[in-house]
Amino acid sequence: MLHRDQLVVFLGNDPNDQVTLKELAAAAGLDADLVVLNTAEQLNHFLYRTELSEPFSFMRIPSLIVLDLHFSGNKGLAELERLKNHPFFKKIPTIIIADTADVAHIDKAYSLGCAGYFARPTSHEEWTLLLGLIRQYWFAVGFKPALESI
Repeated sequence: MLHRDQLVVFLGNDPNDQVTLKELAAAAGLDADLVVLNTAEQLNHFLYRTELSEPFSFMRIPSLIVLDLHFSGNKGLAELERLKNHPFFKKIPTIIIADTADVAHIDKAYSLGCAGYFARPTSHEEWTLLLGLIRQYWFAVGFKPALESI
């Protein structure tokens, strides 16, 4: 059985996001473990860690993945595409945050299967608001797929 406690994985550029996001998530009432990663390699290691450490049956599956569109340049869409083409990880709700509202990026993200596209917050107040919205939608009123059925 897969452990499905609330776990949010954030993939972004800024190594300082880890402390800031964890503090702001608590302030927003987001009662979830938050893992902040800075590279696609770290995300791969996290998602595929079962090969390295523990049996698949005890793996914690993210409840939500948040991708910064511009991490490592402009690789957010490529990472979204990789996740959504994977037979297991494609069911994990994945949202994009971006510095721009480029219509081409928005359309591409939704066509690849993102669950939401949001402006990247620029202040602590905006981060708290976004994390509160994530808590409300994905953990209070929204329904998530049953990953155990794969």
